Amino acid sequence: MAEQAQVKSVEALESLRAAFIIYHSKSRRAVDMALEEAVRLRQWVQGDCRVHWEGQIRQWGRVLERARAELMTARLSALVDRSTRHEEAVRKAERALAHAQEKLKMAKRWSREIETALGPHLRRLESVRDHLMHHLPKATAWLHQAEMTLEAYAESRAGSLSAPTSPEATPPPSEP
Repeated sequence: MAEQAQVKSVEALESLRAAFIIYHSKSRRAVDMALEEAVRLRQWVQGDCRVHWEGQIRQWGRVLERARAELMTARLSALVDRSTRHEEAVRKAERALAHAQEKLKMAKRWSREIETALGPHLRRLESVRDHLMHHLPKATAWLHQAEMTLEAYAESRAGSLSAPTSPEATPPPSEP
């Protein structure tokens, strides 16, 4: 006869299945959060970031024009001490406008490059998500079935070992 299984602890298998279920839910939640974050990043780079810096360019363009106009007015009125303050305001507005233009240029570059940068990572995440959605539930079900099978086996072995024997089947004790 083949070797018999030594089923000692079905609870260990049950504990493994419970840990597996917890892992499944936490990992699925983490992958979903990562995918959502990637979508938000893409939307920010392709939309909000660009819109923000375009607005900053408009705003600093208006400030620069106002500062230049005030500088021209101060020079025409020959207020030398006031014109240095206006010159500093013009330089500040020019620096801020150049900064906003540089940021917009970077945002446009990011917008072009975001798909190539995110694409491979998103495909891997989608693959992990697919695995979590399809394969892990099957593995959990398999563990549950294995647990049930081993419990039934352990109960049948315990039942056959402790089954009472009928008096006719046992030979009478021999007398000395």
